[in-house]
Amino acid sequence: MEPGAYIDLFELASGGMAHVTLAVRRSTSFERLYAIKRLRPHLAADRDVYEMFLSEAKIAGLIRHPNVVSVLDYGVDASGPFLVMDWIDGVSLSEYVRRAVSEGPIPVALACEVVAAAARGLHASHELRNHAGEPLELVHRDVSPQNILVGFDGLVRVTDFGIAKALGHGTKTESGLLKGKIGYMSPEQLHMTPLDRRADLFALGVVLFEVLAGLRLYSSADRERPPAKRILFEPPPEIGEVRRDVPPMLEDLLLSLLAKDRQDRPESALEVAEQLEEIARDAPDGGTRLDEHLGALFATERAAMGARIASALDEATFTGRPSVPARPLTPPPRWRAPLLGLGLVLSGAVAAIAVTRLIREPEATPTVQPRASSATKPLAASSAPASPAPDTDPVAGPPPEPASPEAAEPEVAPDPTPRTRRRRGRGRSAASRPAVPRPGTDGWN
Repeated sequence: MEPGAYIDLFELASGGMAHVTLAVRRSTSFERLYAIKRLRPHLAADRDVYEMFLSEAKIAGLIRHPNVVSVLDYGVDASGPFLVMDWIDGVSLSEYVRRAVSEGPIPVALACEVVAAAARGLHASHELRNHAGEPLELVHRDVSPQNILVGFDGLVRVTDFGIAKALGHGTKTESGLLKGKIGYMSPEQLHMTPLDRRADLFALGVVLFEVLAGLRLYSSADRERPPAKRILFEPPPEIGEVRRDVPPMLEDLLLSLLAKDRQDRPESALEVAEQLEEIARDAPDGGTRLDEHLGALFATERAAMGARIASALDEATFTGRPSVPARPLTPPPRWRAPLLGLGLVLSGAVAAIAVTRLIREPEATPTVQPRASSATKPLAASSAPASPAPDTDPVAGPPPEPASPEAAEPEVAPDPTPRTRRRRGRGRSAASRPAVPRPGTDGWN
């Protein structure tokens, strides 16, 4: 594909490092929409950031799977380096959950279906091999609801491999730097120890809990007990205390995914997908199709996006704003941005020191706060969780209007003792179980 054939239509999303535009490539008898991801101009001159951007192109460009957003092309033009990706007509999983819980909990069958599809996409990335057939041992490192896209066609896709890490075969790695969203990091990732695919399975367990509960599991809203400390020293709340319709098999799977010791987690994302698909088939609330559920929830937004695209395509027909023809994709010399490189090193050191302080084991166990009996607790989706500023999910399109922020989630007492897998209500007294965050008290930060 010639980069000059892409005509930018409008911006879809914007983040601190990159922004995404919707673009069209057309000829006499061909027209197709793509998402073009570009580095911010002030970062394009930094060699380290530039190489990380190209790493996403090389890694995601190797993956061919229906549950992964494909990177189709990459290059550089007058606006800097860019990636060409499939445009997904849909929303992020975080947007889907936020909207769905305002009308009731997402059916267990649908929750399992969505996360099972994401697990299959992750398995494809974990099994990735280079062109010589050598395994890359890829770890995504940033699995979260923001990086899982749910299309109106009913397909679920994993995206954003920008900080993915290939563990072997000549791939450059960094040490001493935390990358990803802390609320989804595994204990070994917080400890900055070598990772394998089971770190992504922990993050997938957090995602599964949040889809079922309709609220954040490890939120940064609690300043006294930050997510890193809770992940390392507290057992997670049991999903059965939030939703009564979760089958025991799903409870057990969640407990294994969220295990502190990765040896207690499933061996592969494929194993997780197969268990979730079995649970979905047997769930009593099955029968709802994902595409129909999404279509009903986002009918207004989808119609507005369609009208905007049609208008932009009409304008492009008359004006035509093709990109400048590509020039060789050569990383910028290191002397162009020495201060930016120094800033990245210093910020990594500060982050490492901060996390080290966060994860020190507390000297004393806080008193467990009294809570209502589980028999009188409402279901998880009795009210919608608050949301922060709109997400900037790549290629997902603009998010719906967020709700107003509300109070932070209630305190959860840490449990310093080792946790073993157990089914809800077995082996843990009411006093030893952590308090469960209440619905409607936390947004998707």
